[in-house]
Amino acid sequence: MAVLANQACPAWLARPGARPCLSFDGKVDGFGAELMQIAFAMSYTVACGALFCGVGWWATELTHGVHVPILTQRLFGPNCSRFVLQPLSVQPSCNITCPAPPVFCHVSGLPQLLFGSAFLTPSFVTELRWLLMPQLLPLAEVTCKRSFSVAMHIRRGDIMRGKHLKRYTPNDFYFEIARAIREIRTDADIHAWSDSTEPHSFTRYQELGIHMHLGGDVLEAMSHFSAANLFVMGISSFSFVPALLNPRCVLYQPSTGVGGIWVDRIQQWINTGEEGYWGKIEACCDRFP
Repeated sequence: MAVLANQACPAWLARPGARPCLSFDGKVDGFGAELMQIAFAMSYTVACGALFCGVGWWATELTHGVHVPILTQRLFGPNCSRFVLQPLSVQPSCNITCPAPPVFCHVSGLPQLLFGSAFLTPSFVTELRWLLMPQLLPLAEVTCKRSFSVAMHIRRGDIMRGKHLKRYTPNDFYFEIARAIREIRTDADIHAWSDSTEPHSFTRYQELGIHMHLGGDVLEAMSHFSAANLFVMGISSFSFVPALLNPRCVLYQPSTGVGGIWVDRIQQWINTGEEGYWGKIEACCDRFP
């Protein structure tokens, strides 16, 4: 799927002045958190029968080392990105109920209802894939090989600095997943991405034949997560949208940290916190050769 120079935007992505139209506050955080907010806000808007007219953005500095507006523009493409990030809205506040009000209004704050999977319908996810994958697929060189591609997201950067410790996943978890996958698929080509600045921490991964990618273009990492035959999520919002885009095998890690599970599991994802998930991995690998 090539990048579409004249990419058409989904019918629910509003042009200026379109009504009814909902805009939302942005989340001044890392790119993954902002992107997850955008995806949930879009799905809620579509479910309410409204048009999505942007997420307000007011930060111009780097967050987690990246410039979120620039990455968002790259991800949504030259035509559609201009309808996604908008200046902070001065429009009237929305009453968050479906169906949408018949006017342009703005959703303030981050209502908890935006972080549930109920609005992520199959039809919406299909349209989101159609919107984002043309920009991602050209970056996924590893997953274009004939072997069975496995992509792992290993959250380490902020955790190694003493933050989000309840979202730490031990290395042994990834080692066991790699061992099991190779028993199922002898042609497995396993790659892992992390934003850690400590390469010596991943020596054992390399000894086990896991190809490590540290730092680099975050959209390239996201492209591999989205296109792999099997994607192992980290306990991180950066994993969420790529997992949503991946129609094959996705392994989800639940977290019981502050606030409970970090985000709802999509039904077709394999929950590594439940018994019997090894059998589900094998069945999924057989289903997507």
